[in-house]
Amino acid sequence: MRERPPIFDLNHSSSPLARGLAAGYLGCGPGTGMCVDSSINRKHGLLTNMDPATDWVFADELGRWATDFDKLNDYVTAPFVGSFVGSISVWVNLTSITHIPYLFDFRIAGGTGYCYITATTAAIQKTSGTSYVNGVPAAALATSGWCHLCINGITIASSVVILGQKNDLANNYTLHGKLSDFCIWNRALSPSEISAAADPWNRNLSCGGVPLIREPRPLRGFIGQAGGGGAATFPWLWRRNSRVIGASA
Repeated sequence: MRERPPIFDLNHSSSPLARGLAAGYLGCGPGTGMCVDSSINRKHGLLTNMDPATDWVFADELGRWATDFDKLNDYVTAPFVGSFVGSISVWVNLTSITHIPYLFDFRIAGGTGYCYITATTAAIQKTSGTSYVNGVPAAALATSGWCHLCINGITIASSVVILGQKNDLANNYTLHGKLSDFCIWNRALSPSEISAAADPWNRNLSCGGVPLIREPRPLRGFIGQAGGGGAATFPWLWRRNSRVIGASA
C-alpha cells in the first residue's frame, strides 16, 4: 500500500495548488470519523451514517484513502464559509448510477453551488463553470474506475458543504461510489494547475527540489474526532524536513 503526498504543500509557496486553497478534505483512514481540512481554515468534515471502520477504503490507483458511499444515506458534512467564483477538484469512482447522485451541494440555508450526475450516462450537471475530467474538458464522468473531476469557474456561496448527497438529504440522491481529495479554491485554476490536480502521483507538481517524507504525527484539539477528542495519529501526513504538510504543529 503506497501512499502519496497531498496535491498541495501548505508550507511551501512554490507549490502552485497551495495558493487560494479554501478547503482540502483528505482521507484519514479506518477508525476516524472525520475528513481533515488541510487548508489554513481547518474546517474539518464529519462522516454521517457511515462506519469509520469500513467506509474508508484505500485507493491503490491514487495512493490515498477514500470515503465509500453506500447509496442509502451516507454523506459527509463540513462547515465552510465562502462566497466567490472558484474551482472544485475531486476524485470519483462510481459503483452504480441507476439514480441521480450528488457529488457535492453548497445549497444549505440559501447557499449556491452544486454538482450531480445523470443516471446511466454520468453527464455532469452543475450550477456554473467548465468541467474537466482527467485534465481535459468533458461533459461526463467515467462510469467505471477512478477519474478526476475539476469544475473551474463555479460560483460558490455557503456556510456548509455536503459531499455525496443533496442538500435536502433525500436518499434517492445519495452517491453510490467513492470520493477522495475534495478541494475548493477561491480562484480559477490555470490549465497547468488542472492537469497537476488530475495527476494522482503529482508528477506535474514542483516541490521545490526538497523530498517529501511520510511521517505519522499526532493532531490535537480536533472537534468531532473519533473517540471524543484528544490526539490522534493519521498515516497520510507528510513532512518537508521539519515541517508537516496538512497538520497542526
